[in-house]
Amino acid sequence: MTILIDLTWYVVIIVAAGAIFATAHIVGAQLRLVSGATSKVVALAVAAAIVAGLLSWLLLGGRFSSSEVHALASLTAPLCFLGFCAAYLLVGPVTIDRSITLTILETLLRVGDGGLTESRLMSAVPFDRIFDKRLFELQRGRFIERTGENFRLTSGGGRILRAYLRVGRLLNVETQSNFARASAVDAPPARASLENTLISWCNDHLPIAVLKHLPTLYYRINGIRFRWLARPVMVKETSKAKLRRVRQGFFDSYCTGKGLDVGYGGDLVAPNCRGWDVEDGDAHMLATLEDNSFDFVYSSHLLEHLEDPSLALKNWWRVLKPGGYLVLYIPDRDLLERKTTLPSEVSLDHKHYFLLDRDDPPDTIGLEPLIVRILPGAEIVYRRRCDDGYRVDDVRKMLSEAEYSIEIVAQKPEETEAPKVIKDAATTVPYLGNA
Repeated sequence: MTILIDLTWYVVIIVAAGAIFATAHIVGAQLRLVSGATSKVVALAVAAAIVAGLLSWLLLGGRFSSSEVHALASLTAPLCFLGFCAAYLLVGPVTIDRSITLTILETLLRVGDGGLTESRLMSAVPFDRIFDKRLFELQRGRFIERTGENFRLTSGGGRILRAYLRVGRLLNVETQSNFARASAVDAPPARASLENTLISWCNDHLPIAVLKHLPTLYYRINGIRFRWLARPVMVKETSKAKLRRVRQGFFDSYCTGKGLDVGYGGDLVAPNCRGWDVEDGDAHMLATLEDNSFDFVYSSHLLEHLEDPSLALKNWWRVLKPGGYLVLYIPDRDLLERKTTLPSEVSLDHKHYFLLDRDDPPDTIGLEPLIVRILPGAEIVYRRRCDDGYRVDDVRKMLSEAEYSIEIVAQKPEETEAPKVIKDAATTVPYLGNA
């Protein structure tokens, strides 16, 4: 009986440490002081263990069978609690911001009863080497089901997912599907990484004479560090557009086969893409890539940074297979810059402005006219001014989830021919407007 009492109080110490930790974690998360499985959360767990041990030593002396057992319990029970915390930090709700599985489920939840095909679902989540295995396990666990070619969320999967998402909101963590909220005007901003925070501070505090030199230095540093270090997965402009593109069938139409993402910055447009960035060489030339080697070539928010957009487009066209698609996604001058002449107030590394359908010298290039002028036989098969979630008061924020871009797709002819002149773009090109 004495042993049972000692064990009961031993468990009470562990539960007390857990209660202290949970309370501190929730309060810190709601105040936006902690998020995810970070060193701050580890520090909270250690502090909770220490407090529980001290409270046990001060208050529970008469509850144990002897002072030796009391001292042992006050020392080892907090250590046992830390062991539970280690598992919590690896697989608990605090890790949902790293869970591809939960991101898959949330994407299906947001799409609704219609579901998504496997290729569209793959395009809507971060790159994952075991994507097929995850789908199989989710089907086996009856979290998702397949109806025809589409996967959809089951009622059981929806209940479990909603529970995880509620806990996630309580703990200030979210799944990786930030792009799934890109079309919502009131979507909360993505959390800033340390690197983004530093860049934002520089933009706010450094004089322009210094600031204008930093982007070039930053890209040179990246060119060195990513030769030795893996480029991290990032949520950038491409991710903002993913769910919209999934709903449109954009990936099935223009991003099948072997792709190249030029200037991807850790945010690949699709898992069937090779990324090309500063560590690989000059984006103007793509010197190590062979002609006619990719089914589609994609680039997001890069062309405005290049000295010679025409040269870059010619070489991107060179590596594209006949019949393939060149997909460009570029800031719209009037949505982002809201001025007609350089320098940019958004990024001093911007060397050009772009509009969809017209030139406006000296600093603005019409993207569609440029393509028609320089790419032999190019046919504009899709174009769109993308402003999903756009709000005038927040578009300049680096981490805004709104779109403020031009999106255009040009198809390379099966055989090289003279450049095609579009006499009446309004009638010969499907224009989707601002929808």
